[in-house]
Amino acid sequence: MSRPTKLLLAFAAGAAELKTPLTSISGYAEIIREGMVRSEDVSRFAGKIYEEAQRLMTLVEDILNLSHLDEGAPGQERCQGIDLYALCQRALASLDEPASGPLRSPSPGGITPWTGRRSC
Repeated sequence: MSRPTKLLLAFAAGAAELKTPLTSISGYAEIIREGMVRSEDVSRFAGKIYEEAQRLMTLVEDILNLSHLDEGAPGQERCQGIDLYALCQRALASLDEPASGPLRSPSPGGITPWTGRRSC
């Protein structure tokens, strides 16, 4: 496989990883913007946006480091220890937070409570 093809595949993989935190940031910001968050919950939602932004910055830094490694940049060959258990715990905790109260969905006649049930 040629070097440009490898770089393109690496970029595509990196772009897919970047999409997840961007989608999360966008979703939290949109529901705040649309007024669908109680004032007492805004801080928690802003915290989620901050956490996802930090995750995004880490991913970008990792991609830049990988590109430097690929170029053979000096000083980049040092290994860094990663606590995979703690990393997995943080990932699971971010998925574990239950929604509090009924979710609301905008409708033409105002805000309609969302029960979480489909009406098919």
